[in-house]
Amino acid sequence: MENFDKKVPDVMIVKIPKFRAVTSGLVSWDEVFGAFGQWQEAHGHLFEEIIYDSPDFLTSDDGKAEWFWKVKDEVTDADVAPYKITDFQGGLYAVAVIIDGDDESHGRVNAKIKKWLETTNFAEDYSRLSTGHMIYVDEEIKKGLGYDQMSLYIPIKLKN
Repeated sequence: MENFDKKVPDVMIVKIPKFRAVTSGLVSWDEVFGAFGQWQEAHGHLFEEIIYDSPDFLTSDDGKAEWFWKVKDEVTDADVAPYKITDFQGGLYAVAVIIDGDDESHGRVNAKIKKWLETTNFAEDYSRLSTGHMIYVDEEIKKGLGYDQMSLYIPIKLKN
């Protein structure tokens, strides 16, 4: 069938609302999964779900990572010390599944999303970073697949 990929894409478009979040700041991967990860596990009562029953998104830039966790409305800066509350910009994203931690999968899927966007009225929005989101961290799923799944979110906007 001609243009089948356009009619039945491997990519979906989602809209993430802007939200208040506690952030690790842009730090080393060791710190984001070390000190911040431990802090986050001990403070689960502060968080609120955003999408797919999960409160978080993870971005990276220049070899460092930043983790955002949506906080409840009543959470204050004092509640999240020594970390900070910030606004996660949200917006439109093109989303597809990658293998968590696999650079080849990430690169191939990222390229496929960008190629697919050429067939739409959307363009990549370079004012925001791509982000990742693990819908399910589940041993049964990992055992069945042999890996953890991660959703790759490429920020997009309507073409002018």
